[in-house]
Amino acid sequence: MNISPQLPKITKGRPSTVTLQGLYEYIESLEKRREEREAKLQKELEAVLENKFASLENTIQKQLENKIELLENKMEAIETRLHDIEKQNQDTNQPSQQGDSDTLEGLKMKDMIKELEEKVNSRLTLNSVVDKVDIKPIKDEMKKLIELDHERNKRTLNLIIFGLKEEEDEDTLALVQTELHNRLQIETVCLTEATRLGKLTENKGRLIRIKVSSTDHKHNILSKTSSLKGTGIFINEDLIPEDQAELRKEVQKVKEARKEGKWAIIRNRKAFIRDKNQKDSNQ
Repeated sequence: MNISPQLPKITKGRPSTVTLQGLYEYIESLEKRREEREAKLQKELEAVLENKFASLENTIQKQLENKIELLENKMEAIETRLHDIEKQNQDTNQPSQQGDSDTLEGLKMKDMIKELEEKVNSRLTLNSVVDKVDIKPIKDEMKKLIELDHERNKRTLNLIIFGLKEEEDEDTLALVQTELHNRLQIETVCLTEATRLGKLTENKGRLIRIKVSSTDHKHNILSKTSSLKGTGIFINEDLIPEDQAELRKEVQKVKEARKEGKWAIIRNRKAFIRDKNQKDSNQ
């Protein structure tokens, strides 16, 4: 029986019984349930894709078989007709207009048979090619896309912080909470994780990956990062490598546009570029 995690109760009219540790445990239990659901959905999606591929193979095979059978039936009918004409010509020794007509028809029949044979052979060749088609690369690509999407979902509540000075034996979670509270004027900073990443380098603070309690809280932090300008501290989304590469391309577009005197910004990881006079007219 599934038992949903229970949020610590708050007694009305009395001091709150909710502790920070209790809140963290509750958020962690929600995160665990979300990961379990994602893993289950991924398995179900892979099973559906497997069935779709098998169904596609069967459909193509049946269509080819039906086409070949139709052509073979036509060839058989033509051969029967040609055989009757040849037999009729053999039974008579007297040339006639009808006989000449049948002879011409027989020649046409032979040409048609030859043409149909070529079509059947081409269909058979196509059939053999389809049989040899390796759909494994397609499956691998679909699996890769699913894994990328799964990794994106895992990072939904993550943020990356650059430029915070690193202290020996520091409490990284407490450090980040204090910095965000003081620098971004956020009253309550709800974090579930804060981890330094990479190898420790002298006189250089490693970047920090944090996990917040909700997407609303994440957007609230990002919306106030302009107040960090000039501090050497930056807060960005935690993107997978593929999305980072796409973002770098968009940033390059913005840089080139600005060199050309255009108005350009990055919004939702996409470049928006306009002529400056067009921007001014829209304001």
